[in-house]
Amino acid sequence: EDPLLMYRHTLDRFTGLCEDLGAVGTLFVVSRDITGLAAEKLKTLVYKGFEIASHSHNHNPRLSKLQPGEILKELRLSKATIEATTGVPLAGFRAPGHHLSAPLLQELIGLGFHYDSSVIPSASYYAARAISMMGQKLSPRQSSAMLGNPRVVKAPRAPYRPASDPYEGGGDSNIIELPLGVATPLGVPLTASTMQEAPPRLKSAMLDSLKQQDVVVVGLQAMDFVDPHTDSLPPALQNCHPLLKHPIEERLTFLRTWLSELKEDRWALTCAQLAGQFS
Repeated sequence: EDPLLMYRHTLDRFTGLCEDLGAVGTLFVVSRDITGLAAEKLKTLVYKGFEIASHSHNHNPRLSKLQPGEILKELRLSKATIEATTGVPLAGFRAPGHHLSAPLLQELIGLGFHYDSSVIPSASYYAARAISMMGQKLSPRQSSAMLGNPRVVKAPRAPYRPASDPYEGGGDSNIIELPLGVATPLGVPLTASTMQEAPPRLKSAMLDSLKQQDVVVVGLQAMDFVDPHTDSLPPALQNCHPLLKHPIEERLTFLRTWLSELKEDRWALTCAQLAGQFS
């Protein structure tokens, strides 16, 4: 009903959180949405030091399965749209559904992308996704989502240069993979939901684990910043995200406190700045 819903108060809450933390962030943007208000807000954020990266043009969750020519067309369109809007060369990409493939990686390299940040090296996340997809198969609603490659669970947790297999490190390709943060030997993914919903002992263990890591890529979703009561969220979506049961101010206070502790004695970088550390 409102294609720019996430570019209104939702985006302001995310950028406000970053400013409270004395940080800037990277926005992975579906470029078909860049129009009107969205374009103006993204231009303003670039001026403030935020990075705008690609989340594809059409957000096809099966992008990684397309033929190379189709992948290339999608990436070119996204790259051209974002660069025309921001006036800044595009550096990074995050795949729809976090799904990579060798053809997708090669097209990113060919177009000069400096980094990708799609990999979630977490067995628990992969298992949770598998359970969710089993539920979807039992639902009358059709979904285009897919489970993805199980090799992702063994991907490196630290930034790496992919080999021909995008989930294998030790390569010499001209692109850096920035895996999203996972914590503890269980590989609990660092998301707003896991941070806020985890039992107290697991929260503490996650924070201790993350503090021992040299690099932590924090992945947040636009839905993490939605207020279903004031943002006109379609009713069908209100039960789809576990955090929406918490008031928005409670969620923001939690993230501000948690991330402030994680940020102690660290540099807060955009993904492009982080990738530049490994060039």
